[in-house]
Amino acid sequence: MKCFVVSHTSALALLARQPDPRHGDTGVESVRLEDVAAPTDQEAIDVIDSLDLGIEFLDVLVFDRSRLRNTAHLKAHLWTRPLPPGSLVSIDYWSKEIVLYVCAPEFVYLQVAAQSDRLETIYAGFSLTADYRIDALAPAGVVNRGDIGCDGRLTSRERIAAYLIECDGLPGIRPATRLLKYVREGSRSPRESGLCMMFYLPTKYGGCALGDATLNKSYSFADGRTRLGDAKRVERIPDIVLEARPEWTSIGEPSLAEPAATRTVAVDYDSDAAHSGSEKMESDVSRRNDMTMIEGVAHFTVTTSQANDCKSMKRLCDRIRRKLRLRKRPIMPSGMNEVDRFDAERAYESRRFELWDKFVRKQKNW
Repeated sequence: MKCFVVSHTSALALLARQPDPRHGDTGVESVRLEDVAAPTDQEAIDVIDSLDLGIEFLDVLVFDRSRLRNTAHLKAHLWTRPLPPGSLVSIDYWSKEIVLYVCAPEFVYLQVAAQSDRLETIYAGFSLTADYRIDALAPAGVVNRGDIGCDGRLTSRERIAAYLIECDGLPGIRPATRLLKYVREGSRSPRESGLCMMFYLPTKYGGCALGDATLNKSYSFADGRTRLGDAKRVERIPDIVLEARPEWTSIGEPSLAEPAATRTVAVDYDSDAAHSGSEKMESDVSRRNDMTMIEGVAHFTVTTSQANDCKSMKRLCDRIRRKLRLRKRPIMPSGMNEVDRFDAERAYESRRFELWDKFVRKQKNW
């Protein structure tokens, strides 16, 4: 019997496509690390194809230097440190001759932080705490993890933070801990995650710094009464909610020297895949009309064509900024000369384009 452990970005791809492997489990996996080996090139191809991972090579973890093996479709990673309990999870696999494990979501987040840049680490956090699962057969390319009983959200920021405490001194622990505060739970699609990152991340990461963000926050409002006289309420859940305290006021309003009330903007992503057809269009119109009834919340909509166009996204972000009454980003020091200001603005535009290109434009699902 052979034993393989899928790790790093391959584990991220696997977890994004599989129902939660820990759903309903109460015990801790017991794995004999001395039994873990690296697969052959053909076995790596079989794992990739049978699990439909959509990757070119398979990352695996080994715990003995003599078992390291790299091939055209395999990359083995050596791990010699102690593992916190629950770091490995079993996966159902078609072959009776192979026992397959995957690194737990919290462990995968740490691995990504150790080998990837800041944005990729944050995006991995979004994916691991999301409410969607990638499914190539679904019309929009994703399905809701809550739609079947044996599935659920893989992990949470709280669980990741608790795991990282047990990993003090391990590779990647510093960036993993530092960047976790930027992760937002509950995303319902890869592109929704990318849009959220673009809206609210700080400018040093290429974001537009449009306040704090919440994904799929529920709002309700009174909408008449039932025949029995009970109050009838309507619930709406916009994709992204941005909240910020204004940095400037309109004429006739109190000065910002006094406490300013938080302003709120809700943003919905209406993709071609999930919002086409007359019934969907009618539902979208009804949703937008309902959103106007929510007191103190401005509502914006992003379409697929807008998300695919960088200029349109910049224009939308600027409109949201003005609605929140925030200063233009990035905020420059008052004494900065024109040359330094130009260079700083150009560097920011480059970071923002990189974020949009990789995490909005190229994320086609939903």
